[in-house]
Amino acid sequence: MPSASTAKLEKQASTEAVDPLRQAIVVIDHKIRNLVKRKRKIEQYEAEQKSGKNLNSDQLLAVSKKDEVMQTLEFARDLSKSFNILALDTAKAQKKQARKEALERNQQDIAKVKEILLVQDILANMGQDNVREDFLAGQNGAVQLTEEELKYLDDLYGEVSPKRIAEEGSPPFQDQLQHSAEHLVAIVDGKTKEIVGTTYLKLKEIVASIQSCGYFDQTTEEATEGNSEQLEATEVEQVQEPAVEEEVYVEKETTVVSQETATFLQEMLEWDGEGNKVLYSQRKNRSREKRQEVRMMDEGGQERKKGNYG
Repeated sequence: MPSASTAKLEKQASTEAVDPLRQAIVVIDHKIRNLVKRKRKIEQYEAEQKSGKNLNSDQLLAVSKKDEVMQTLEFARDLSKSFNILALDTAKAQKKQARKEALERNQQDIAKVKEILLVQDILANMGQDNVREDFLAGQNGAVQLTEEELKYLDDLYGEVSPKRIAEEGSPPFQDQLQHSAEHLVAIVDGKTKEIVGTTYLKLKEIVASIQSCGYFDQTTEEATEGNSEQLEATEVEQVQEPAVEEEVYVEKETTVVSQETATFLQEMLEWDGEGNKVLYSQRKNRSREKRQEVRMMDEGGQERKKGNYG
């Protein structure tokens, strides 16, 4: 089994085989190798000549062309270097272009799949009775269609709806998938080939007119608005409930404070001997006065006792 590196080299070799610039570089590199060999041979002849060996005419001719060989070798090396830089820049540009083309193909594929999904969605929604009535009458924002055009859509729906449980005489499920895909792609491409009594191009125009009228978008917006209103009503109820609880809490707290205040005031009040309420401060002053009277009476009694004993 070939390794990944081997496969990469094979791919690179196949690419170079069809690239004229790479082919030119290969030729120049081959020329450089021959010139290097020729230069070494000349240097060998020069060494032999210096050692006193006699050279033949061909060897002397080769030695005489040493400068020419050196210049050609230098030129070939510069040319190879320039070609390699050019090839590298070209490869970068090709990769960039390839990525751009791949991105464009990807966007085209996405757009095609989007149109296919749109066709399937419209075919699925056109089976509702109220929808068919709106399109036949051209009312409620629907573009007006004829009975014949609706029949085209009904027949197309059967052609692009594969069934796993195949009916008697119908092709296998995989074949149905293949045929359905071919029909949908042909509609997106707008081919003039006939199908279900009309052409793919005509079916594409009918689907485009249904989509452009905005009938199904209008229905979706109404459903979205209804959901938004229901959500807002729920949020309002959730916001109001905590407010009631807060009021109850405040009332309870106020009641507790009032009871504490009442208890404190009751403790501050006392009954006097005549059946009247007096403040705690007044009662305290009266108690002090009574204690002073008792002390004075005690002191007077002690003085009388001293007088008797004396």
